[in-house]
Amino acid sequence: MGEVTFRTNTRPQTFVFAVSRCVLQTSTKSKRSRIGDNETPGHQGIIGSGRFQIEPSTFDPAKIEPRILPLVVALNSSGLFETFSSCEGHFGRREHRDRQQAEIRMYALTGVAENVIEAFFHKVLLDFINSPTQWHSLLSIRKEYVALNEPPKPLTSYFVFEIKPFNARESPRKKREHVDTLLHEVTASVERHTRSRYSERKREAIPPL
Repeated sequence: MGEVTFRTNTRPQTFVFAVSRCVLQTSTKSKRSRIGDNETPGHQGIIGSGRFQIEPSTFDPAKIEPRILPLVVALNSSGLFETFSSCEGHFGRREHRDRQQAEIRMYALTGVAENVIEAFFHKVLLDFINSPTQWHSLLSIRKEYVALNEPPKPLTSYFVFEIKPFNARESPRKKREHVDTLLHEVTASVERHTRSRYSERKREAIPPL
């Protein structure tokens, strides 16, 4: 997992990732006010060996780990979120002992109400708890806050999707298998509820006869 470390007066360059393939994405500021005002709009960043590199595109699938990519695409296509970091999880290697979960971090898009986001999360979590895979891996969704040293907005927040093995004593192969299965199921859930949400909005937009 590409864990993020925040510092005072946070800028994208202060995000620290321990796994080089884990990605920090910085996209256009028009959608969401960012952590700090000194980032380069319209670019994606990738962390590698402790360095922050600017790439000339807002979303480059080639820079995102393949197992987590479908869920990243689904969340960015929901009309609710803009992801900024992701990791598919890494199992079995000693240096990855604290990276044994898949994770996506994302901002809510400007103008999206909190109750709309919570309703969407509720549907995705209901799909999970009604699936037999809940005893193989765990899905959690949380909101995290970051204090800033830049007025007029001293506090910002983002959401985290986390998928990790249910049984920490399983083999690395089993952990990978169970996390991949749930990644696939959560992606399908996000896509299904996105289609449903757009269909409802389309019906609401059609005036009665």
